[in-house]
Amino acid sequence: LALQIMYLVGYNHMHKRDPWQLDQLIKFLDLPDEPVSRMVKLLVSAKYLLEIDDQSGTAYLPVYDIDTLRLADILSAVRKGGESHFLSVSQLKPVKAVDDLMAETRAATEGALGERTLKDLILSADGEPGVADALPIARG
Repeated sequence: LALQIMYLVGYNHMHKRDPWQLDQLIKFLDLPDEPVSRMVKLLVSAKYLLEIDDQSGTAYLPVYDIDTLRLADILSAVRKGGESHFLSVSQLKPVKAVDDLMAETRAATEGALGERTLKDLILSADGEPGVADALPIARG
């Protein structure tokens, strides 16, 4: 969900379209309000999205240049931000098999994503039919 939101926000920003508002994201993603709202709040608190207010309401822009915003960093921030505030990983009793699996998962994610940025993700879908048509168009 985090990557979908960042993709949509980054796409509109890169193509000089109106920034996404929360209600538009919820409608477009066809998801309940709560998970989308929580993820947007997490991305704002992790400093990946910037809230801007204008006459039509609160909208969202990427905080960083999408050329430098690594996908692996977004996923890492979401994992950390999604952890319970009542229980941290440091409080858990180590279980070697689980710890090893989690380390392998992190390494695989880093390896698969490498240095790919949000812009790389946006550009990979730019040629797909219907992608641009499904997104809100900037006001003239």
